[in-house]
Amino acid sequence: WSADAPAQASGPRLETVSTLALEGFTSAWMVADLERDGVDELVIVDRDGNVRVLDLADRAALATRAGQPLLLPHPAHSILALVDIDESSKGLELVVLSSEGVTAYAIEPGGQFATEGRVLTTSGRLGFRVGEPAFVAFAIDVTADGELDLIVPRGLHYELWLRVPGEGAPRFEMSQTLPIDFDHSTNAASDYLSDEMRNRIRIPVLDI
Repeated sequence: WSADAPAQASGPRLETVSTLALEGFTSAWMVADLERDGVDELVIVDRDGNVRVLDLADRAALATRAGQPLLLPHPAHSILALVDIDESSKGLELVVLSSEGVTAYAIEPGGQFATEGRVLTTSGRLGFRVGEPAFVAFAIDVTADGELDLIVPRGLHYELWLRVPGEGAPRFEMSQTLPIDFDHSTNAASDYLSDEMRNRIRIPVLDI
């Protein structure tokens, strides 16, 4: 938008309607309708693994929802997905793939994600350090059966974990391995100067 250009009232333009100061270094964020009520929420994850949910109902007054924010146990070894992993859940869940397995955290009504998650598997584990939490599309419907499956990066390969048919809590079984494709770069930011390796994962498009 240029002040010297003729005003175009009908043309699109961006403007700041609200600001919110948060502690910590933001490493990932996502907008989603967590409770399926037609109103979006903003999920912000910082480098230390704090997960905060903000209301977007009033865009002019952003506010953190009530409740204790979730703290990820292994933020440097975790990738995240906001998905409907279980048809019995009341909203989207935060599914975390970490060095200890896969855990799903439910959203509390009007609040934050539950601080206690339910373990989906301890066998499928992220095989390397990512440096900080990141949203990655690792939970997808590979077999087109309407159920989400898991693609687990291990280091030199991916593991494909398929959802086991049946009612009750989701269960997954490892189906096969696939060659991995990822890149990395050294983080040399002045405020976090270290030999930390930040891997950027690319989940492949599968043709099975």
